[in-house]
Amino acid sequence: MFKIKSMTLEVLKPSELQTIELLRALEKVPNATRVEISLTDFERNTETLKVIVEGQGVNPDKLAKVIHDYGGVVQNIQHVLGER
Repeated sequence: MFKIKSMTLEVLKPSELQTIELLRALEKVPNATRVEISLTDFERNTETLKVIVEGQGVNPDKLAKVIHDYGGVVQNIQHVLGER
Protein backbone atom coordinates (compact mmCIF):
# COMPACT_ATOMS: atom_id res chain seq x y z
CA MET A 1 0.00 0.00 0.00
CA PHE A 2 1.26 3.46 -0.88
CA LYS A 3 2.00 5.91 1.91
CA ILE A 4 1.44 9.58 1.17
CA LYS A 5 4.81 11.29 1.03
CA SER A 6 3.73 14.72 -0.24
CA MET A 7 0.49 16.66 -0.71
CA THR A 8 -0.14 20.08 -2.18
CA LEU A 9 -3.39 21.70 -1.11
CA GLU A 10 -5.21 24.90 -1.94
CA VAL A 11 -6.51 26.25 1.37
CA LEU A 12 -8.86 29.17 2.03
CA LYS A 13 -8.44 30.75 5.45
CA PRO A 14 -9.75 33.83 7.24
CA SER A 15 -7.33 36.78 7.07
CA GLU A 16 -7.25 37.10 10.85
CA LEU A 17 -5.64 33.66 11.18
CA GLN A 18 -1.90 34.22 10.95
CA THR A 19 -0.08 31.91 8.55
CA ILE A 20 2.50 31.13 11.24
CA GLU A 21 -0.32 29.88 13.51
CA LEU A 22 -1.48 27.52 10.80
CA LEU A 23 2.09 26.32 10.24
CA ARG A 24 2.49 25.55 13.94
CA ALA A 25 -0.85 23.73 13.97
CA LEU A 26 0.16 21.58 11.00
CA GLU A 27 3.21 20.29 12.85
CA LYS A 28 0.70 18.33 14.97
CA VAL A 29 -0.27 16.19 11.95
CA PRO A 30 1.23 12.73 12.51
CA ASN A 31 4.15 11.86 10.20
CA ALA A 32 4.38 15.39 8.74
CA THR A 33 8.05 16.33 8.65
CA ARG A 34 7.97 19.44 6.45
CA VAL A 35 5.36 22.13 5.75
CA GLU A 36 5.61 24.96 3.23
CA ILE A 37 2.93 27.65 2.95
CA SER A 38 2.70 30.29 0.21
CA LEU A 39 0.13 33.05 -0.19
CA THR A 40 -1.47 32.83 -3.64
CA ASP A 41 -4.42 35.23 -3.35
CA PHE A 42 -5.66 37.85 -0.91
CA GLU A 43 -9.11 39.35 -0.55
CA ARG A 44 -10.67 41.54 2.09
CA ASN A 45 -11.47 38.80 4.63
CA THR A 46 -9.79 35.71 3.23
CA GLU A 47 -6.48 34.43 1.96
CA THR A 48 -5.82 31.54 -0.39
CA LEU A 49 -2.74 29.50 0.42
CA LYS A 50 -0.73 26.81 -1.31
CA VAL A 51 0.15 24.31 1.43
CA ILE A 52 2.73 21.59 0.80
CA VAL A 53 3.03 18.88 3.45
CA GLU A 54 5.70 16.19 3.30
CA GLY A 55 6.38 13.11 5.41
CA GLN A 56 6.04 9.33 5.38
CA GLY A 57 2.40 8.34 5.65
CA VAL A 58 0.70 11.73 6.02
CA ASN A 59 -2.99 11.19 6.80
CA PRO A 60 -5.08 13.50 4.56
CA ASP A 61 -8.11 13.32 6.89
CA LYS A 62 -6.08 14.45 9.91
CA LEU A 63 -4.47 17.15 7.81
CA ALA A 64 -7.87 18.48 6.70
CA LYS A 65 -9.18 18.34 10.29
CA VAL A 66 -6.32 20.49 11.62
CA ILE A 67 -6.89 23.02 8.84
CA HIS A 68 -10.64 23.04 9.57
CA ASP A 69 -10.08 23.37 13.34
CA TYR A 70 -8.09 26.55 12.64
CA GLY A 71 -10.84 28.05 10.47
CA GLY A 72 -9.51 27.00 7.08
CA VAL A 73 -11.05 24.97 4.28
CA VAL A 74 -9.27 22.66 1.85
CA GLN A 75 -10.56 23.83 -1.54
CA ASN A 76 -8.76 21.20 -3.56
CA ILE A 77 -5.86 18.80 -3.67
CA GLN A 78 -3.45 19.90 -6.38
CA HIS A 79 -0.85 17.16 -6.05
CA VAL A 80 -0.30 13.89 -4.17
CA LEU A 81 2.82 11.73 -4.13
CA GLY A 82 2.71 8.20 -2.75
CA GLU A 83 5.49 5.68 -2.19
CA ARG A 84 5.81 2.17 -0.83
